[in-house]
Amino acid sequence: MSQLPFKISVLVFVRDGDGRQLLIRRAKEPNKDCWSPIGGKLEMSDGESPFECAMRETREEIGLELSEADLHLFAMISERGYEGSAHWLMFLFDCKKPLSAPPPDIREGHFAFFSTGEILSGKIKIPETDKKLLWDVYGKFADGGMAVMRADCSQAGRLSWTFEQTISKRKNTMDDNEKILKIFKDTGALMEGHFILRSGLHSGHFFQCARVCEHMDRVSELVSMLAKKLEGTDCDTVLAPAMGGLVLGQEVARQLGKRFIFAEKQDGNLVLRRNFKIGDGEKILIVEDVITRGGRVQECIDIVKAHGGKPAAVAVLVDRSEGRAKFEVPCVSLLEFSFPTYAPDAIPAELASIPACHPGS
Repeated sequence: MSQLPFKISVLVFVRDGDGRQLLIRRAKEPNKDCWSPIGGKLEMSDGESPFECAMRETREEIGLELSEADLHLFAMISERGYEGSAHWLMFLFDCKKPLSAPPPDIREGHFAFFSTGEILSGKIKIPETDKKLLWDVYGKFADGGMAVMRADCSQAGRLSWTFEQTISKRKNTMDDNEKILKIFKDTGALMEGHFILRSGLHSGHFFQCARVCEHMDRVSELVSMLAKKLEGTDCDTVLAPAMGGLVLGQEVARQLGKRFIFAEKQDGNLVLRRNFKIGDGEKILIVEDVITRGGRVQECIDIVKAHGGKPAAVAVLVDRSEGRAKFEVPCVSLLEFSFPTYAPDAIPAELASIPACHPGS
């Protein structure tokens, strides 16, 4: 790649009182005719800092006066070869001060509010990097924590990225992790041996969350730790998919003091039955035991939206997706782990020496 200029910019994610995002339909390149958060380049000749730039751009573009305390820096992303024209270092800020109404149009473009669902639905045009990367990072870190990333945009049509460092809003201590794993082992949920998974792959470990749910005192311990990570999450009701999320969802609802409902299978799809209702604008926390691909959680998100509710967040006991499960709302997990799996013709000798079994679902 030929040498490209290096530019530094900020993006500021501003919301209204209902949590909708303020976007600008840009009248100029880069990202002409695309909707994106407000922001702009640092005045580097003046020695401007990213926070100073975020406050200046917010004041100039939408007339909102901010202090450093109104901003949360939740990500730094280095983009290599964006649109083949420049390398960018971007500082992403969440604005804690809401805006009551869209500001007047400016030379740079037209403003409007959109829900996160509308932004990700494809109904409005957003930059491809925003769709694949920025909004996912926003969902995971805007309410706390921080991500440092690099993205390679230099290959046309191909975007790749790496998390260089992440800081969670609430991190388990080593004692927490040891306590959680001990509960899983003591209840038989975390098994060691030689297992043939439903995929046909082999593994030396298998996780069966239902075994934890045989012991409600242990469930209460785990949910108590999970609930601490949900502090600040605004929800009215807890929804869980049957069967795996039932016990955990009900205990989360009990500890949070919220209503509990569940979705169950009908003709192969999750649906609300038993006269369960979701009101217009009702904020729903979705609780699941384990996610690998996140399909059941996504079904629940779709159910909430179809009934006029607002998905608030996702809470899971164990995330073994290795970052592949992505939702339009923040996802909080008590523990993240995965174990190596092997094709039948590539099983290590030490694992092959143990008789294999099918552990069931």
